Amino acid sequence: MNRKPSSREDDNEKLTEAMLLLYEKVERIFGYRQLTLHLRRQMNKSINAKRVYRLMNAKASSLSSAERERSM
Repeated sequence: MNRKPSSREDDNEKLTEAMLLLYEKVERIFGYRQLTLHLRRQMNKSINAKRVYRLMNAKASSLSSAERERSM
């Protein structure tokens, strides 16, 4: 595409990176609700749990089946 990413897309990228770092740090124990609480505290801004849930599902669907099996 010949357009630059929107501010929401940039925010989603940053949030996804922070979410994955935290998820690995807690050894994949937290669900989307706990991740949301910790991300709100870390980033000091309002983050909706549905948004975290959606981004987690989008990231999981982008993983190959071998990566998913390895992560479980």
